[in-house]
Parts: sequence; structure tokens; C-alpha cells
Amino acid sequence: MSDENRGPFEGSRPPVRISGPAHRRVRAPWWTVLRLRRRHLAAWVVVGAALIAVVGQWVASGILDRPARNSGEWAGPPPYSLPSGPTVKGGSPSPTPSPTPSPSKVTAPKPQRRSPAQAEPRSSRRSPAGPPTARITAPSQGARVTGMIGVLMRGTAADLGGRQLRIFDFAPNGAYYLSDEGPIPVSGGQWSFRNGTIGDGTRDVGKSFVLTVVIADQSCQALIGSTPRDAQNNISFRTLPAGCREADGVRITKTAP
Repeated sequence: MSDENRGPFEGSRPPVRISGPAHRRVRAPWWTVLRLRRRHLAAWVVVGAALIAVVGQWVASGILDRPARNSGEWAGPPPYSLPSGPTVKGGSPSPTPSPTPSPSKVTAPKPQRRSPAQAEPRSSRRSPAGPPTARITAPSQGARVTGMIGVLMRGTAADLGGRQLRIFDFAPNGAYYLSDEGPIPVSGGQWSFRNGTIGDGTRDVGKSFVLTVVIADQSCQALIGSTPRDAQNNISFRTLPAGCREADGVRITKTAP
């Protein structure tokens, strides 16, 4: 047979074509793959821990906190520069300007905390309430009055709380006679009362009386309210009732009935 009539594989070994599962890549079992992945993950964990340890040492040593020379926080002196002025030959050299030091970083002082008592202005502080007080500002000591006309009394009061002011006349016979018809009103720390009739007509002309302002609590008020009037329409006590405290008194002289 001539060469022209030979087929493409005559005289040589024909190529072998492999088909089927023999040419496929063999996959490893799943447990082997899982084991390799675990090893890779452990290696990355070790590398990450080492990096964290190195960065922590840098932070502890202050390497990362040091400002760079070119950064805005660098407080050192600027590099030396040559004078910008021209140099004169044969003469004295021009003075070299001294470098201006850059201002150092100034730390603002921390504000100091003050206690509430110091922070509050003195004008707004209120002093604790003291004991109740009452004073007679008019009439003055030794004033001369007429019994039928009486006298206008004025005074001050403070820190009364739930207490009231009552007016008594201490007569020459040693008894306290109630002069008012009820508690004396106080407005803005001031009070006034018209003491209309003093004494008993002509019997006590020339005698002295003590006009007395009393601070009365609830027990004193209750006792005054429950005491009946006598035949002359007076309410009197040999001593001040319990709960009635004498706050101030002014001695006057009755000069006429």
C-alpha cells in the first residue's frame, strides 16, 4: 500500500482517548478538607495575636503618641535658616535675625468645681428661720395717754409660723386684760392696733399700764376663746395663759379718764 492510500493512523500508534471517570480530579474526603481549614484558621489567629501584641508594645512605649516633626503638634524650634538680607563686602555683617521660637502648647486650666453653697450667691442665701419675735415701735416708753381715747400701737413681727399676735394691758391691780377682739393681722412684717379704752374711768388716772404684745400658739388661742367675760365685759388673767409668750411691752401713764 502506498503512502498516499494510508490512513492518518496507519504505520503509527493511534492516540488513546480516555473517557469516563478516569480523567477527573480526585477530591479529598470532607474530613481532610475540614482539618486543613482548621489549620489555616489557627495560623491566622496566631498571626493576628502577634500583630496585636506588637501594636500594644508600641502604644505602651509611646512610639505612636510622639508627634512627627512635620506635624502641627511639633513644639521644637524651627530649623536654622540663613539671613535673607544681602551681605555687604568690606563692612560689618548685617545682624542675623534670631529665630522666633514657636509658641509652646498651652494647656488651659481645668475649671474647679465649687460646692452648691459656694456657687450660690450670698444675696440669694436664706438664713434659717429663728424664734418668733414681735416688737412695739409706738407708742414710746413713758408716753402719756387719755383712757377714753386710747393709743395707736404699731410694731413689727417675724417668723411667727402658725402663731398669732394678741394685745394685753397689764393693769395696776396685777391682772392682764385682753385688749383686742381677735388676732392682730401682720402684713410685710408690720402690724398696728388701736387700743381704744385703757383703765377704768377716773379710778386709775395717774397710774401706769404696760401695753403688752403676746405671741400666742394654738393652745393659748383656744384658752382665750374658751374664757368667758366678766360683768364689765372684760377677759382677764392673773398670769398669761399657757402658750402665750410676752414678746414686748411699753409702759405708759394714764393722765385722764
